[in-house]
Order: sequence, then C-alpha cells, then structure tokens
Amino acid sequence: MAENDTRLIAPVDHERVIDLVLGVARLGEAGLRGWWQSHGLDQAGQYVLGGSSPRTWRCAASQLTNADAVVAAASSLVETGTHFVCPLIRA
Repeated sequence: MAENDTRLIAPVDHERVIDLVLGVARLGEAGLRGWWQSHGLDQAGQYVLGGSSPRTWRCAASQLTNADAVVAAASSLVETGTHFVCPLIRA
C-alpha cells in the first residue's frame, strides 16, 4: 500500500475542512448563536489576544473557541439508553 493511500481526506479538501471547522466555531460564539459563549474570533478576542500575540492571535482564538465548543458539547450530552443526544443542535 502506498503512503498516499492511507489518507482519510484528500489534500484538496483540507482547506474546506478547516473553513468548515472555523465557520462552526465562529457561529457558536456569543455574538452569533451563542452556543458556547466565547469571544475568541470576534472583536473582543482580537483585542485581547491581538495585544499579546499580534501575529498568531487567530490561531490561538480558533483553538480556544474549539476548546469551548468541546466543553459545551460534552457538558450538554444527554444519555438516552444507548444513544447520546446533544440539545445544542436543533433542526
């Protein structure tokens, strides 16, 4: 098996996956849907993180926002027998 055959995502799809993760992270912030009450990728996050890390504040903000999302999702999981339901996600 060639080394390239072990990839889970095609190389051209990496940017799309990153865009989708950041889009969901931003959508869940307090200024929009407010799922995890964070401000990493909005003006407040830019002000706070940009002062200490002017070149890398966006990376730090995305990591903090994603960490907030994980905590919020994990704390809201409800076990229903053999399934877990996340009430944060509504149709």
